[in-house]
Amino acid sequence: MIAAGRAIYITICYYLAMLEDYIATQEDLHTIEEGISYVWKPELEYIFKDKSKIEDTLIISYDSKNIYVFGRKKDFKKTPHQTKITKDELRGWCAGLHFEGLKSYLADITTGTTNSPPIISGPLITPMLETQKQLDRLSNAYTTKESYLATIVHEFGHIYFDSFGLQFFPDPKDSQLYINKALEMFEGNDTLKIENVEIRLPLDHTLSEVFAFCTDYSAASIFWPQHKQDIDRMQAADIKRYVGKKSKDDLQNNDTYLPKDPHLMAAIVGKILLNKYPETWPIKLIQFSTLPLSN
Repeated sequence: MIAAGRAIYITICYYLAMLEDYIATQEDLHTIEEGISYVWKPELEYIFKDKSKIEDTLIISYDSKNIYVFGRKKDFKKTPHQTKITKDELRGWCAGLHFEGLKSYLADITTGTTNSPPIISGPLITPMLETQKQLDRLSNAYTTKESYLATIVHEFGHIYFDSFGLQFFPDPKDSQLYINKALEMFEGNDTLKIENVEIRLPLDHTLSEVFAFCTDYSAASIFWPQHKQDIDRMQAADIKRYVGKKSKDDLQNNDTYLPKDPHLMAAIVGKILLNKYPETWPIKLIQFSTLPLSN
């Protein structure tokens, strides 16, 4: 049995090493273009209502030899690189370019200034799905083509939500208004009438994860019903595992019962939000931090 287990381990390691040397096929690249196309479908108009917030987004993927850049307002670009790709960079996508080794090859588009376009990035479909299959995760929903397409839509959800800047304090002119009004009242004008003033407080970054979860889950409900069922099974298993672990803890020593894992938290909150506001959840989340103070 020990010998058999070692043989399996060696086989997996060899297979993952092959994935790290993977070269893109035309099907891999076309699948990314397919994933991008779903974001502009009319069925998702209620989520991506203001397309100007995402139309400049660059979509970056990579294999062992090249970087591939896609964009609706930019020609497809293929750039060679000499960075080692490991299995950690093959597991999934993210908002931004978090693979540090590629930044020097993309200096012309990742300037780090406020004028830099938003970016999502991740591996090609073949190495990602095969790497996901090697994970020890019960009911893993991310081993199909549909899950790969949904992942791309998910990252656009991050870009869209983050474009509103809800994780930051409000515009300086609004902040100055708060300061002036508060000063006037502290100095004795407690009867000051505050008309057409809204207070906006910065949101925790995990709300972006809730928006992104709701985005890809909604897309799955419309386009990929089997993937939706896969997500249901996976999240149910994750929640049961979390609750089982929590029941063994002393809850009085924990500051929250909701999971600190942002993806699991987003699934729990997002599922309830989708049930309560199936069509209006995008605006509910975008307006979540705004407190109307009109008299």
